[in-house]
Amino acid sequence: MKPVIVVPLVALALAAGGAGAYLWLSSAGSTEEVVVQPTPTPTTAATAVPSLTPTAVPSPTPTPLPGGKAPDGCTSTEKAYVDPDGRFAFCYPSDMELVKVDTGEGIAPTVMHPLGQENRLVVNLVWTAQGRDGVVPNAPCIPSMPITKNERILDFDFSGTTVPACFQDHYDAQRPDVLRYRSIDFEVPAKGGGVVQVSVALGGPDFRRDATPLDQMAGRILDSAVIE
Repeated sequence: MKPVIVVPLVALALAAGGAGAYLWLSSAGSTEEVVVQPTPTPTTAATAVPSLTPTAVPSPTPTPLPGGKAPDGCTSTEKAYVDPDGRFAFCYPSDMELVKVDTGEGIAPTVMHPLGQENRLVVNLVWTAQGRDGVVPNAPCIPSMPITKNERILDFDFSGTTVPACFQDHYDAQRPDVLRYRSIDFEVPAKGGGVVQVSVALGGPDFRRDATPLDQMAGRILDSAVIE
C-alpha cells in the first residue's frame, strides 16, 4: 500500500494558492471534497520578509510552552486528541479546530487555526503502514508550494526518538521575497509497526498569535505527543 502523503493538504489548509485549494474532510465515516478559498493577498503589505529570519524556524529542540504529555498532561487551555486505534495522542490549544480524515488505514487528525486568518498553525498526524523512506525521493522532504527556500534536514527529537526532519521556508509565488509559511515534516516508527507521519506548517506574516510565537505553540504540540 502506498504511503499517505498529507503534507500538501496541510500546506493548502494553511496558505491556499490563487486558484483555490482542495481539502479532503471526513464526515460521518465518508469523505467529501471541500473547496478552501484562498486568503486574499494584502495589497498594502510590505514586500520585505517579516522580521523573522530563517534562523527563527523551530530548531531541532524547540522551546515548548508548559504542559505535560497527552492525554493526562494537557493543560486547562488544551484539548487532548487520542487516536481511536491507540497509536498516538497529543495536546493542542482549545481554540484550534480539529478536522479528521479517514485514510482507509486509520483516522488522520489535523488541528489548525480557523481558515481565513493570518498567523495560523496547522499540525497533522497520520499513521501509515509504509513510510516515505525508500518510496519518496529525498525523504523526509517532499514537493511543496512553488517557491521553497532554505531547505534543510536536521535531527529532531520526537516522543523519545530522534528522527531526520525536513525544514522548509515557503515564499509567495507572485512576491518571491515575501515569506508565507514555514514547514516541518518527519515520520517516526510506531511501536506496533508502521510509522506516524507528522507535518507542521506555520503561517505569517507575523508568526505570532496574541504575542505567542507560533514556533512555541508548535513545539508544545510536538512535545506533548506520545507514540504507541
